[in-house]
Amino acid sequence: MKLSKTASRLGRFIAFTIVLTAAALSALPSRAAVGCTSPPSGLVSWWRAEGNANDSADGNHGVLAGGTTFSAGEVGQAFSFNGSNAYVSVVASSNLNVGAAGGFTVEGWINPGDVSATHIIGEWNNGSGGIGVQFYHSNPGIGGVGALAANVVSTSGGDHLFASSPNLITANNFQHVALTYDKATGIGRLFCNGVAVAVQNLGVFTPQTTYGLNFGARASGFPLGIYFVGLMDELSLYGRALTTNEIQTIYAAGNAGKCAPTTPLACVAAPSGLVSLWRGENNALDSVDGNNGTLVGNTVYGAGRVGQGFVFDGTTDRVAI
Repeated sequence: MKLSKTASRLGRFIAFTIVLTAAALSALPSRAAVGCTSPPSGLVSWWRAEGNANDSADGNHGVLAGGTTFSAGEVGQAFSFNGSNAYVSVVASSNLNVGAAGGFTVEGWINPGDVSATHIIGEWNNGSGGIGVQFYHSNPGIGGVGALAANVVSTSGGDHLFASSPNLITANNFQHVALTYDKATGIGRLFCNGVAVAVQNLGVFTPQTTYGLNFGARASGFPLGIYFVGLMDELSLYGRALTTNEIQTIYAAGNAGKCAPTTPLACVAAPSGLVSLWRGENNALDSVDGNNGTLVGNTVYGAGRVGQGFVFDGTTDRVAI
């Protein structure tokens, strides 16, 4: 139970209030970007939400769970979460374990539909109640309503909580948010719209990121759910702590976003003798011949290794030819 430990750990909690002068406000990052910005180095995974949960940087493709759909985002489309059963799940992999590196960053755009209660942005979770690093907003006990907050849980299970001041995150508009941790210095930072809104020395340790990564929900553990309601876009994970300037640059790019990969991987020519090919691109059609399939049971589609794929529930689902 991570979020509910707040009361017993408030003695270690340090809040930072940042008062900006007029001169400081004039120095804040501009949104007057004219084009996309190249992704910073160290990009591990990038879930762009362009009609699927595919990873544009590597093969850590996500799976749409519950009622996750898509809607207009900050950059193209965005994941749309209903606040009751929708989230994106990414299975554990060696490169998602960014806690083993020298630091990490999670960043993206959020458009919450509600800021009156706790909602998960992203969380490492093993599916059996084990909870790792958490990134969320509006926990009444950690920062308060509208606060951006995180718990950088260590591999030994230690909590490292910090948060911004309240009333920072607002409902029904896009805001760029980021969580960074630098293992060498022990410094954790939270950013909103290119500005560091919380900075804290969490200590030097290894964050727990060996689990699968979920966006928009707590898939197991207590309290279960904590579903995000609203939109998320351009979710990105890095194997290092991005600098303030790098995060400001991403924010300043606005709806131009980070520049998409321009050189896709080359496909492989099919070997001779191919009789049928069922690609799973939202249908069971045979791309080679007329051996079209029929969906049986509750077979649906989800993000696959190449485009879309068939999703089977292990009970009644199949494709019949």
